[in-house]
This record gives sequence, C-alpha cells and structure tokens, in this order.
Amino acid sequence: MKAYTIILVVSLFAPLIAFAQPRNFADFAGVIINIGNNLALLFITAAFAAFLWGVARMVLHADSADEREKGKKTMTYGLISLFIVSALWGIMALTRNTFFFSGGSSSGGGNRCNSILCLDIGIKL
Repeated sequence: MKAYTIILVVSLFAPLIAFAQPRNFADFAGVIINIGNNLALLFITAAFAAFLWGVARMVLHADSADEREKGKKTMTYGLISLFIVSALWGIMALTRNTFFFSGGSSSGGGNRCNSILCLDIGIKL
C-alpha cells in the first residue's frame, strides 16, 4: 500500500518537474514559489477541514462530554494550524515581492502577480 502511495505522489508531481525547465535562478525560484503556494493552499484547506471536523464533532456529539472535548481540541488545533500556515504563506509572499519583484512601473501601475494565489496588499512605493 505504501509503495502505491509513493508511486501515485511521484506520478502526480512528475509533470511539474518535467515541464519546469528553469533557464535561470529567477525561473527556478518562480517554480519553487509556485509549488510552495500550492502546498500552502493544500495545508490551509486541510486546517480548515480539521476545524470544521471539530465543529461537527461538537455538534453531533453534544451529549457526550468526552466527544465535546475532542471536538474542542480538534477545533483548536485546526485554528492554530490555519494561523501558522497563513502566516507562512504571507512570509512567502513578502519574500517573493521583496526579492523577486517582476515588473510593473515604479509608480505602482501594472499587475505584478501572475498567480491566482497572489497576496497583493496594495502598498505602492
């Protein structure tokens, strides 16, 4: 079973590796940043699902104090992980915008973000 999981994961990420073909460091960094953005979105989704699982556990087992505590614990861990992953995603966006600023005019015109997952906070320098 473990071998099948590894083969599945490798086969899912093989096109990312094969079509990446970075020509310079900026392209390579862009590939790494895009993979990081996708992983962050995956972890945010998992953390939100854990939070919702805790809510459902609390509501569905309202008569059992043990299950309510487990639900509260799951909700707490879900919120903490959601905060941590969101903070890391923000740090990644800050790093990307600081070191790999890609275009736009100095007056703040133009769209600097080519990804749907871009965090643009609207600061114009």
